[in-house]
Amino acid sequence: MLNEYLGTKTQDKRKVVYCSSCGHVFGPISGNYKLHALISEGPISRAGPQTDPLNKNKKYVFRQFCCPGCYRLLESEIVLRGSPVEWDIKLAG
Repeated sequence: MLNEYLGTKTQDKRKVVYCSSCGHVFGPISGNYKLHALISEGPISRAGPQTDPLNKNKKYVFRQFCCPGCYRLLESEIVLRGSPVEWDIKLAG
């Protein structure tokens, strides 16, 4: 398991990342699953009322990644606006 809702399995003799809720396959484990997820991006105040109570911080954004198969929330992050979608876990395929 990569996290509560992402797992790895062997499919067609290769390791892949999949949604443990619905089984949707995101692609090879060596890839970036986030590029195959549904992505929502907005102000960091969406992360909670204490992150930016006056909604003045425009330098950062709040990103959420969901499974396109079942819409399960997989991961959330606050990143610099305009930064590329990166996956911080590097696993050998």
